Amino acid sequence: MITSAQNPLIKEILRLRLDKRAREESGLFVVEGIQGVVEAVESGAAINVIVYAPDLLTSELALDAVRAAEGRGVRCEAVSASLFETLSERDNPVGLLALVERRLLALDTLHPEPSGLYLALHGVSDPGNLGTIIRTMDAVGGTAIFLVGQTVDPFHPSAVKASASTIFSMPLVPVPQVETLLDWCRGAGVAVVGTSDRAEQEYWAASYPQAVLVLMGSEAHGLPHDLLDALPRTVSIPMHGTADSLNLGIATALLLYEVRRQWRALPTR
Repeated sequence: MITSAQNPLIKEILRLRLDKRAREESGLFVVEGIQGVVEAVESGAAINVIVYAPDLLTSELALDAVRAAEGRGVRCEAVSASLFETLSERDNPVGLLALVERRLLALDTLHPEPSGLYLALHGVSDPGNLGTIIRTMDAVGGTAIFLVGQTVDPFHPSAVKASASTIFSMPLVPVPQVETLLDWCRGAGVAVVGTSDRAEQEYWAASYPQAVLVLMGSEAHGLPHDLLDALPRTVSIPMHGTADSLNLGIATALLLYEVRRQWRALPTR
């Protein structure tokens, strides 16, 4: 059992929690909690190591997952309860975390689907919003999420937690330049719909063809004006109170579920 904070594994976990560059260089990220680790095991994610505190972990489901992973050759390390508490970001840690390999897809490996529902996030900066959006895309049956430009790390601990384990199943595709993504959409026959508070057409009045990409901007600034001017179609979400915008996660959910609502009546879906 590991009891020292000077242990190399313990130091690595703390570094991965705090440092985006460390996650990028190592190719690993931290998943904490029963739901996340169990889902990582059951989904076949590439797990580097599982860390658990026997004095804290009482869930038989979780213990079975640890045993199953260990039986497949995954490294599993027991630590003291006090040491695990220094690793955890939770007030009442359950005693289970894992280091899992980051999984991102390259754009040129993504095969377009004829009825795909795609989402692109341009310059999103809040990890909690990103995790919530990943979870929403999973719930709506989305195909893939494109992370455009300087988007927050999807493997930030807050993003991983907010995704509620759907980060293991939702394809994530980084795209440095939005022009590259628009070229891909043209070649793949994917319609692009941008979002803007300046758009005249409200989102529920638009029609969304198959396949479609919904393009959302950053929390603070939305989509750049020059990009909006280049898009063939934009829609808005009407605001009637004193607030001038919605939370990005909520706004994205409205658009995605409107697309799904319209597609539900189509015989091909």
